[in-house]
Amino acid sequence: MKKTDWIDVIGKIDPAYVKEAEQWSKAAQKREILSISLQWRRVCVFCWLEQWYHLICGYRTKIQAQRQKVLSQKG
Repeated sequence: MKKTDWIDVIGKIDPAYVKEAEQWSKAAQKREILSISLQWRRVCVFCWLEQWYHLICGYRTKIQAQRQKVLSQKG
């Protein structure tokens, strides 16, 4: 098709359809951005919880080791 023919075809599109398509496109972009930021939040929360878990478990194993040491010295 020639450029002039293509412009004529585009000009015949209903403006309401174009406006609705633009709104859907903007909504899709917002959802994508929110989806990505939500994924990063989940990753951060998971890492934070994992660090606390290791900190707490590491602290517990130290306490258990100290108790075992004390019990072995007593017995």
